[in-house]
Amino acid sequence: DVFHVSAFGCVIQNIGFNSSISRTGGSYMVLSGANIYIFNCQFFGYYFGISIPSVFATIDIVNCQWGSGVSGFGVGIDITGAMADLSIRDCVMNSGSPTTQPFACVRIFNCLDIEISNCEFIQHIQDMIICPGATQQVDSLYCIMCFFDTSAGNGLLIQPTAAGSFVLRSTFIGCWFSTHVNDGVLIANPAGATVDGIDFIDCQMFDNIR
Repeated sequence: DVFHVSAFGCVIQNIGFNSSISRTGGSYMVLSGANIYIFNCQFFGYYFGISIPSVFATIDIVNCQWGSGVSGFGVGIDITGAMADLSIRDCVMNSGSPTTQPFACVRIFNCLDIEISNCEFIQHIQDMIICPGATQQVDSLYCIMCFFDTSAGNGLLIQPTAAGSFVLRSTFIGCWFSTHVNDGVLIANPAGATVDGIDFIDCQMFDNIR
């Protein structure tokens, strides 16, 4: 990892990251503190751009860019901690390649109270994947005016991975889920998992191949 931020009330802004070799692990930023503000940063050549294992609250990620993640593995923002109050706004993630796509723009295992707005998620195998495991849950995600475009898999994949996992009370408003190799939105719910209260309002889904 490059930066590990565990303190309270940190601001990180106007920093760019890149790698001259293909990374095989690690994150450019690990956020395990609370009340953290990330502004106007760039993440290129990422394996993990930002990892959030925090169990604390209030992280803002604003006006950042991601590109050229590791093909098949790169994740722009990886959220594993049982945190609350995460905001991602005005961000762009674009691999720049239809054939060597990273794994995901945003991957969420465990989080409450998430706002994602005015973002573009483009050319990743899963533009966004919500995949809680056993005893994990993703609740109260509001995604507003975002583009999920041109993935080699799905625009949005909601796929709990074990019994006793939950995806609840989440809303997508005015979003674009189009031109994907598989589905604009795919909800795959295994036995014993719960997906409930998912709303799509004024969204567009065009030219998905499956």
